[in-house]
Amino acid sequence: MNAVELETAPATTRRVTREVKPVELAREVLTTAAAKAEFPVNLPGIFRSRGVAVAERDLADGPDALLIETRDGFSALILNTNNPEPIRRWVAAEYLYIALARPEVPKRKYDNSTYYDLEALPEANDFAVALLLPAADVAHVWRREIKSNPLPRAVRVVAGVFDVPEAAARARLAELGLVAAK
Repeated sequence: MNAVELETAPATTRRVTREVKPVELAREVLTTAAAKAEFPVNLPGIFRSRGVAVAERDLADGPDALLIETRDGFSALILNTNNPEPIRRWVAAEYLYIALARPEVPKRKYDNSTYYDLEALPEANDFAVALLLPAADVAHVWRREIKSNPLPRAVRVVAGVFDVPEAAARARLAELGLVAAK
C-alpha cells in the first residue's frame, strides 16, 4: 500500500497488508496530503483523512487514550486531557501506528472502549519518533537554533517547533548525533 492508497483507502481496507517497518510507514504517512509539509504534523487531519474522529476527554486516572473500534474499523480516538498537549500528540501518533499497521498488541477495556498496552509495542514509539520528529527536519531546525541559543534553549525550541515532549526532542537529537546522550 503506497502513501496515496493509505490516504484514500476505505475503512475496511485501511490495514497495512504488507510487512512494513515503522519508520517506512511514517515516511509514507508524511507524504500524504493530510500531513504534507506541516510541522507540527497535523495528527487530527491525518486521522480524519482515514475516517477516524479525534476528541479529547477527561479520563481521570484512566488510560492515555481510547481507540473506538467498530466492525468497519476504527471510528474515533479519545485522548486523555489529563496529559499535557505534547504527550497527547505523542500518544496519538502511537495510536495512529496501531490504526494503520494493526499489530498484535494486548488490549484492555475501559468504560466500554478499548485501549492498548503501548509498553508492549515499542514499534509504535519508533513510528511516533519518525512521524513527529523527521530526521532531516529536526537537523535543519537544530542547526538554525543552536547558532543563536544555548543548548537547553535550543532543545526547548526544537520540542516546541515539533510540539513534542522536551525529553523526546532531546532523545531524537541524541539519536541523530546532534547532542550528547544523557
